[in-house]
Amino acid sequence: VNIVSNVKSNYWWNGSIESSTEILLLIKTTEDKYSQLEDLIRKNHPYEIPEIIAFDIKKGFNKYLNWIEDETKTLP
Repeated sequence: VNIVSNVKSNYWWNGSIESSTEILLLIKTTEDKYSQLEDLIRKNHPYEIPEIIAFDIKKGFNKYLNWIEDETKTLP
């Protein structure tokens, strides 16, 4: 997980523009583990509608991608 602090967010919420400082988490997992991760985030996140998005990885350093696959085979 990469943790990016002090992210300035501006968004439309309940009829007005809101601004807040947030923390962005970049979490890497496999497609088959995505649902478990989303459930965990939704159960623990304070926002009614948290920003949870996924990107398809088309290419990457093969050893790193293999490492992600190996490390997510079993969850603690």
